[in-house]
Amino acid sequence: MRTTRSLPTFKRLLLLLATLLLPASMLAENVMEMRYVLQQEEPGAIKAKFKDETLWLSPEIVVSDPDVIKAFPTVSRILDNPSRTEWAVSVRFSPEGAERFDAQADKHFGEQLAILINGKVISAPIVRARKFSGSVEISGNSTQKEAEDLATALQPKPQEKP
Repeated sequence: MRTTRSLPTFKRLLLLLATLLLPASMLAENVMEMRYVLQQEEPGAIKAKFKDETLWLSPEIVVSDPDVIKAFPTVSRILDNPSRTEWAVSVRFSPEGAERFDAQADKHFGEQLAILINGKVISAPIVRARKFSGSVEISGNSTQKEAEDLATALQPKPQEKP
């Protein structure tokens, strides 16, 4: 008899714990990841939308939240017209993230890199170098507010302590 009554109590306790604990990790603000855009659909590819375009993303995550040390908006010179400037976002990676990013940048030079926040593509810049040495700049047709919003989304999140 006691076992029958304790089981529903145990289930209620689990439900209460799940309600209290899961939102902190599952509803974490702005879960960020970067994945390369594939030229076409491949096995394991992830279908995504960006603006009015359908993208196929690599199943491999290049970098994610723990790899970002700092992200901030900046003003950058335009590569093909250095007398002009534009808003951009500077991102610094951890040593491990920088190593992974550079290895992938070398393989995917000239291709798009999708930046996802909570599973939604928010930017898809083209990789313009083969090696970044731990710091990248995301530029191209963004306003000050767009650069600030992207930098905020890419900022490292406080890690929960056990």
